[in-house]
Amino acid sequence: MYSDTHLPTRTLKILDEFTEKHRASHLEKGCQKFQKTCPFCQLIVEEQSDRTYDTVHALFSTLVARALIDKPEMADHRPDELIGNLAFVAYQDWVQPRYTDIELTDEELLEHPYVRRKIQE
Repeated sequence: MYSDTHLPTRTLKILDEFTEKHRASHLEKGCQKFQKTCPFCQLIVEEQSDRTYDTVHALFSTLVARALIDKPEMADHRPDELIGNLAFVAYQDWVQPRYTDIELTDEELLEHPYVRRKIQE
């Protein structure tokens, strides 16, 4: 990954450390646990969570539309507000995104705040 990069040895070691720690245990243990210290996990959680929310919102839109047809008394609530509340609760409390591995270029990894902080230590 870093063979074409002309960086100080210490910096290359830090990049390798982040990459190896992520690959060795973060995917297995769950990226949400490491999103505040691992650039890979942080990006995975952000990307997966964003997609998950949209999926849940779309699912609830269909379910609420059907419920409003079957039970018109539910119309006392605004459908958009109800869907949003349902999707937010589902997203926050029980939807866990599926994690996938992610590749970062040297430049992307070097620009990440966690890596920059570690290099400056």
